[in-house]
Amino acid sequence: DRAGTATAALGAANTAQVFLDGKEIFALTGLHEGEEMAPQWFPLPVRKGHNYLLVKVATPGKQGQYRREWGAKLDVFFPSPAASK
Repeated sequence: DRAGTATAALGAANTAQVFLDGKEIFALTGLHEGEEMAPQWFPLPVRKGHNYLLVKVATPGKQGQYRREWGAKLDVFFPSPAASK
């Protein structure tokens, strides 16, 4: 409902790449717990209306070490003004 720079929090247990308008804007390498915590946060410029992201997630290297189901969760939000004080 507004334009500006939002914060994106990516939850992925494996390597991931995030693309906006065909350009890579964030990359996550290695294995992670899949939690949406820093350093899995990144700034995301958004336009008012619909914005489209492409998120690519790799499968884990060792079968059986991690769940077979995999994917990513991406939350996007504008930090509250009080948080920056």
